[in-house]
Amino acid sequence: MESPTRLEVTVEITWVIFRGRIVSGINLYGPFRTFDEAVEYGEKHFPEDTREFVQMTKETITHGEET
Repeated sequence: MESPTRLEVTVEITWVIFRGRIVSGINLYGPFRTFDEAVEYGEKHFPEDTREFVQMTKETITHGEET
């Protein structure tokens, strides 16, 4: 069986939010396209909680017609 050939690889830099919670552990939110979008989401949904903003590399690989 022949393996499919990669037709395209798209690499994006996105942002995620790590939020630590005593009850449920660490929660991950995102990905967000911009840092400002991540900050706005964090301030709106959990303004009193400690959170960390982290850059993430997101790769999309296309094989034939499937992504």
